[in-house]
Amino acid sequence: MNIQHLTYRFPVRVRRNQHACLEAALEEERLMYNKALEILRAHHDETGEVLGRKELFPRLTRIRKDDPERREHAQRLQRGAFDRARVAFENAVNRNRKTGKVGYPRFKGANRARTFGVIDREGWSIKGNRLRCKGVKPVEFREIRELPPDVRSWTMTRRDGRWTLAVVVAVECSDTPAEGPPVGIDMGVIDQIATSDGARIKAPCEKKIDAEIAEAQRKWDRIVEKDGKGKPKKASMKTARARKERRRINRLIKKRANRRRDHAHKVAKKLALNHELIVLEKLLIANMTRSAKGTKENPGTNAAAKRGLNKSMLRASLSRLKALLEYKCRLHGSRLVEVDPKNTSRECHECGHVAKENRRRKKFRCLSCGHEDDADVNAARNILRKGRGSPEDTGLRSGGSETAAPPTLGQHCK
Repeated sequence: MNIQHLTYRFPVRVRRNQHACLEAALEEERLMYNKALEILRAHHDETGEVLGRKELFPRLTRIRKDDPERREHAQRLQRGAFDRARVAFENAVNRNRKTGKVGYPRFKGANRARTFGVIDREGWSIKGNRLRCKGVKPVEFREIRELPPDVRSWTMTRRDGRWTLAVVVAVECSDTPAEGPPVGIDMGVIDQIATSDGARIKAPCEKKIDAEIAEAQRKWDRIVEKDGKGKPKKASMKTARARKERRRINRLIKKRANRRRDHAHKVAKKLALNHELIVLEKLLIANMTRSAKGTKENPGTNAAAKRGLNKSMLRASLSRLKALLEYKCRLHGSRLVEVDPKNTSRECHECGHVAKENRRRKKFRCLSCGHEDDADVNAARNILRKGRGSPEDTGLRSGGSETAAPPTLGQHCK
């Protein structure tokens, strides 16, 4: 059986008598996270190794035995804090080995604790829209979608005064391939994607919410006092008015991010359900959005124009769309192929002639055969042809090499 782990997020209804309990759980999460980080750093400095779960969790048992105050809190929530510290520390050590730098996760201050949760599958339950767990009063969440029965773990997060429940569930992948014609996709900035069958999907319009964010930022700028260098004074940033306006700005930014994520989810699901084969360009978004400012010795050119292009590319959420397509294709039984983007925008789909002059902004006109088409649609058709001609068209999953053997149907999901 092929299983895919997904995360469902639900807004939480927090009652007045629950705030103190949730705040206490956050504080305990912070203290235990810092304690685990202290243990991990001391052991790594002494031996150069990272403690695993089997070695770390007995330390928690000893802490609870020596400290009566820690025994008053739920051990499952404390185990979750220890495990999150272990994962963060292990990631930092691996990153240090790759980059050659030295750095560890920071200890959490009083205002940095935002999340607590469990990693075990026992000692808690979710029935309907209510979560019950020892150490936390029963929490009701708004069930905006149906929750699968196989729930593995959960976390609660507070951000800008609002609580969210994230539930990890196990979903069985489809064993039958998706039905539908193959499609090539050209990603862009003006049109988020253009398909080989002529369809276009634009990124969501954000002019209104961008204006609201800009207005809120100007209001916050008027509230906060500045020093002689024009920097905000820390004391004025902690006033009630400044914190209220900062929360409003953060909520608007979060709202904009949610809209982008929701749009990407819908587009990716529609493509995965309606097409048996999806072909994408293998774009390196991180390299494409690097700054053109350069250095003091070798200054770059057209830095302002490149900065605007980078902002538009990041706004289109191309990396997120690709990541969502990867797991939704595994979930629904379709195949995702990545091809080399070289000359896909310059090559004529009809005759194969390659020339830079073939493309004029959004229009494509072949200098050899005279074929005219939309430039993005022509590129999408070239991408589809490349995907069909590669070994991946015989069943190779996304991310594999072109020399890999075609997988069986059961290898669509991990």
